[in-house]
Amino acid sequence: AMQKLTEERHIDLTILILPTKGEIYRWIFEGRDPQPDDSRASGFAEAILAACLSKGLMCQDLKPYLMTEAKRLYKTEGKLLWWRDDSHLGKHGHAAIAWYIARCLHASSTSCQ
Repeated sequence: AMQKLTEERHIDLTILILPTKGEIYRWIFEGRDPQPDDSRASGFAEAILAACLSKGLMCQDLKPYLMTEAKRLYKTEGKLLWWRDDSHLGKHGHAAIAWYIARCLHASSTSCQ
């Protein structure tokens, strides 16, 4: 239905898969350093990516980007993308996603992954 609607209206659609706070900060919860495997897509993300591919829809998993940004922000400023005591994105998380959309989707930059 989404594919049909966007085609009828000549709208470019990109579905963004947002990981959970637990996926991004598992390394903190477990008291360890981040590992390369931490950036791997979740089963949920893999299912959504496959569904998008089968329908010809543009879809991107933000986990690799948000992992990189979360580690950078935590290491340099001690800040989180999510609220410390909540499961919702905070101002830094919203800013990171806005930057991604502006830089990586709108500008079609290849330097974002």
